[in-house]
Amino acid sequence: MKVIQRWPTAMATLLLLFCSSWGSASADVIISGYVYDTATDSALTEVRVTVKEAEDVSPALTNKHGKYTLVIPDRTEARLSFAKHGYEPVTMLVKLTESNIRHDVRLKLVRVSIEMTGFKSGFHIKGKVWGVDPAQYGNYKLVVYILTDQWYVHPYAENKPRRGFAAIDSTGSWEIETVWRGYQAYKVAFLLVPKEAYTAPKIELLKGKEPDIALLNVIESKAHKIIDAPEGI
Repeated sequence: MKVIQRWPTAMATLLLLFCSSWGSASADVIISGYVYDTATDSALTEVRVTVKEAEDVSPALTNKHGKYTLVIPDRTEARLSFAKHGYEPVTMLVKLTESNIRHDVRLKLVRVSIEMTGFKSGFHIKGKVWGVDPAQYGNYKLVVYILTDQWYVHPYAENKPRRGFAAIDSTGSWEIETVWRGYQAYKVAFLLVPKEAYTAPKIELLKGKEPDIALLNVIESKAHKIIDAPEGI
């Protein structure tokens, strides 16, 4: 007859408690995700991601794909902070309800400043963009509008560099052609827009027609800068 040995009940209970306590000690939570530019949806690199009031959690930097990963010791919630030069910082509370959590974030550029540094009638307008992360220059373009009897794209309603918009080079500078149409404009508006997500509308100039109020309101709300038009534009 085979004899079956049984552990004392007390020993079994102690072993169960030990295993349970050992398992709970390693209950870390992994939070990972991607950080994007709000306007362009492009991945943002070198965004610093930290957990507020948690010295035991090492900060993370997003990689070339905009991805970050944080390992957080057993908690029920964490206050995450996302920061990058040129962008508005974001802080949010995340509930740690699972062992692996996906959390994506979008950051907005801080207030952008556009400067017109040079102008020559019939040749070009030159300028500079400030407040944009240099790594993001290629994701934006500058559209120039002129106000005469209504707003229209200057100098041509073509979606091409130096014609319908100005590309931004590695120094933040831009340049667009000009055309003297024989009558003086009132205002010039400069819009910084996502390169792929925005196409400047074609505006026809029709004498005797009322200004396009809808377009006027859109431009005035979106323009990063509006100036009095220089002589000859």
